[in-house]
Amino acid sequence: ESIIMKLERRYGVEILIDNDQIKKIKYTGVLKNISIEQALKAMQLTTSFNYNIRDNAIVISEKKP
Repeated sequence: ESIIMKLERRYGVEILIDNDQIKKIKYTGVLKNISIEQALKAMQLTTSFNYNIRDNAIVISEKKP
């Protein structure tokens, strides 16, 4: 199961990724008792991307220089 599916289910949000390279990245680890924003920031430690949270939707996109 992908990290995106786990985050969607855990936090009740829809996550859209508009970059195929980001979709292919695999993550491992345990994230307990943290907010969705903290989870995204943890993912940013290894992958360069931007995210935008609107209501119950999160869009993840390529980080532009």
